[in-house]
Amino acid sequence: MAALVADSEAVASFPMLDRDPVPRWSFGAVTLLGDAAHAMAPMGSNATTQAVLDARSLAHALANHDDPVAALAAYDRDRRPRMNRLQLLNRAKGPEVVIDLVHERAPDGFGRVEDVVPADRLAQVARAYARAAGFDLASVNAPSPYGSPNRPHRPRTAVRER
Repeated sequence: MAALVADSEAVASFPMLDRDPVPRWSFGAVTLLGDAAHAMAPMGSNATTQAVLDARSLAHALANHDDPVAALAAYDRDRRPRMNRLQLLNRAKGPEVVIDLVHERAPDGFGRVEDVVPADRLAQVARAYARAAGFDLASVNAPSPYGSPNRPHRPRTAVRER
């Protein structure tokens, strides 16, 4: 183990690194999913959420294509563009951009966040990020995009904003 570390070009002491978006995830009968496909800065609690959404898309593609290679290509087309955008949004701090706004406006501290950044601006940042990540109210209340001709869509109870 010591030789492995010594021979390494660089060692990250905190390996939560993001990567540039990649031009494709699927290569014939092999594909990437989750952090392997879209390692991103840890913003917005997205690692597990996006891996689950990847898996859902992949399962749908495999269920609806006889050819596994075509299924993986369909999964790639479905998820990669959105994840590429989300990777870049997270690199720009995603919803945590509010921390920078507060620091800029109150470098010596503050009482309540709303005293520094108006509540409507906070809500705007949260809504924009939720839309990009696919967990805004419209997305979670929409019928599943992954319906199957063999299993009709069942309506579910709508999620409401608190």
